[in-house]
Amino acid sequence: DTPAPTATPMPDRTKAEQFCDTARALIDLPYTRGGTSEETGFDPGGFVYYCLNKVGVKVRHKTSKGYSEMTDWMLVESMDDLEIGDLCFFITPGNEAVNCVCIYLGNHEMIYPSSGKGAVIVTKINTDYWEEAFVFARRVF
Repeated sequence: DTPAPTATPMPDRTKAEQFCDTARALIDLPYTRGGTSEETGFDPGGFVYYCLNKVGVKVRHKTSKGYSEMTDWMLVESMDDLEIGDLCFFITPGNEAVNCVCIYLGNHEMIYPSSGKGAVIVTKINTDYWEEAFVFARRVF
């Protein structure tokens, strides 16, 4: 028996790049709990919802945990296997379930609305903090 693949062998790079470009255009917009638009600002779930819909992936608004449960998207179990556009899921200190979703941009960078910084930021994923908090990723494209 061969194990089921955990990532699509040929990701749709064009769509993934459009997704990342959409996200990058939102850098510095405010973090707002429950926010889902450029006008209101974003929280991580609202940010993913907005960016996916902008590139034609029609999804309902979910929390970070809700998106982590989208089993029709391929599972990526290791940070070493990330491709641009992958959704990375984290359990940050003090939480017991997935509470953060970020979009992987490539080159060990990801983008998300940071409650701590109060804005959409790009940060390195290959730090002790994020490596310890990483649960898995999902490949939408």
